[in-house]
Amino acid sequence: MVLSIKDLPALAEQGVSIPQYDRSQITAGVVHIGPSNFARGHLFKYFDQVLKQDPQWGVRAISLKSNKEKKPLSQLAREFVQTAILPMARFQKPALPARHKPTRKEILKNQDYLYTVNEQSVDGTQRSVIGSLMDVTEVSEDPKGALDVLCDPNIKLVTITVTQAGYGHDPQTGNLDFERDDIKECLSRMDMPSTTVGYLVAALERRMKESAPPLTIMSCDNMEANGTILRQVVTTYATQKSSKLRKYIEENITFPSTMVDRIVPTTTNKDIFNSKAAGLDDEWPIMTEDFWQWVIENDFAGDMPDLESVGATVTSNVEPFELMKLRMLNGAHMALGCVAGLNGHTLVDKAMKNPKLKEFIQNFMHETATTVPPIEGIDFAEYQQRLIERLENPEMSDQLVRLARNGTGKVDTRFANPLKDAKAAGADYQHLAFATAAWIQYLKGYDDKGNLIGENIKDDSGTPLGINDKKAVESGLQDMARKSNGNPQPVMTASGLFDADLMKDQEFIKDVSRHLRNIQEHGVVEAINAISLTVVTQPSKIPATQPAP
Repeated sequence: MVLSIKDLPALAEQGVSIPQYDRSQITAGVVHIGPSNFARGHLFKYFDQVLKQDPQWGVRAISLKSNKEKKPLSQLAREFVQTAILPMARFQKPALPARHKPTRKEILKNQDYLYTVNEQSVDGTQRSVIGSLMDVTEVSEDPKGALDVLCDPNIKLVTITVTQAGYGHDPQTGNLDFERDDIKECLSRMDMPSTTVGYLVAALERRMKESAPPLTIMSCDNMEANGTILRQVVTTYATQKSSKLRKYIEENITFPSTMVDRIVPTTTNKDIFNSKAAGLDDEWPIMTEDFWQWVIENDFAGDMPDLESVGATVTSNVEPFELMKLRMLNGAHMALGCVAGLNGHTLVDKAMKNPKLKEFIQNFMHETATTVPPIEGIDFAEYQQRLIERLENPEMSDQLVRLARNGTGKVDTRFANPLKDAKAAGADYQHLAFATAAWIQYLKGYDDKGNLIGENIKDDSGTPLGINDKKAVESGLQDMARKSNGNPQPVMTASGLFDADLMKDQEFIKDVSRHLRNIQEHGVVEAINAISLTVVTQPSKIPATQPAP
């Protein structure tokens, strides 16, 4: 059954949860930049729940991504042969043009901007149709339309999920990175913005001129102090236009920090097939878990949706929640991605069936928990157990390469910062140090047996994902890792993400070096056995690691 407004009653008869409000009566109060799977599986569901009681919080989405598909050279060459060379042969008919592949906006528009969220657990799947999304504007198609959406005086809240790389900031300082090519380009033609911060500032300047109401702009990406970072880059960029604009932003716009949590994997062809098999003709369904969490700093410029009434937490201090999630969950994700990837695993739940890997992750979480301040109402032991259950959920069989991707841009919040805090407090840190060594070994791109990591996991063009860390390759960190020979210092120093005092701590450096040598010489599982030892005392039960070509 095609997903559409007119067919919602029939879906309800099948046991599918449908919007409990008249969709024709809702109005837009929220703009979301970056309508990713995560946003649709997390934020938009909260707004869907709010709409049951207040119709003014519909969502209009803006996508900054281009619809132009980048094709690999091999594909371009193949298309040239098919369309230019082969038709020249006698009696050969010209090749037919490729079938149009609908964009994600087109998919959603064809479904009246409805889609399904499939919450999967060991008890089964709960399917819900989400109706909070009203439309999507593609900047590549309609740049002026995107600004019009942001400048609508009825919009009171802007939420953002563009990943950590989308803020144009220097992760070390949190300031706008004027050396980034995209920021340079954006600053050189401020009347034609092309970045998140550029569009926000252009919209705020126009709202200032049009005397639009104050605005709350909320980052929902996985960064510590994400609201502070967003405020910093926006005000710094605005200063390049005028001090008047900066003052307006400081007095009328707020940037609350947030913590969001829900595992929402990439939609696969199998997911689409299974959705249709269940009677839902949804071309872009969301598969997710039965857990979700949203913690929001109480710093609002004006009216806000009552998110607390549908399960969100509003607090004066988000930082402890951020640290808990970034270190205990996201840190464990990255650690498992590296460690289990080196062991040859590809799926999270399968890796968690290995007792040694599971024990390592439990100990890693325990160490990171000691670096998180106490949170009223939160039992870290219970939280850790819930995290383990989520990782073990066979219905959420996520790819390990996704957990470890772009690690070079995340190792500071996941490993380096908690290491610094653990060392300063005199707490245990060996599993954090081991995860750091595993990350350096993972950067090489090969598992314990010399196989290419991510070889059987391909992107849309058919290219193996590998470690999926562009920054590591371009910055030379991968080459350094391949030449490390048991010495972690070149990679750690060149990354610039580890505390200077920590890098001077010879005991710490010796620990990471020991773990790295053990991983390289004996494989990651045997190295785990030796975390609390000086050297590996038992012969390796698996072949020694093959040198990376």
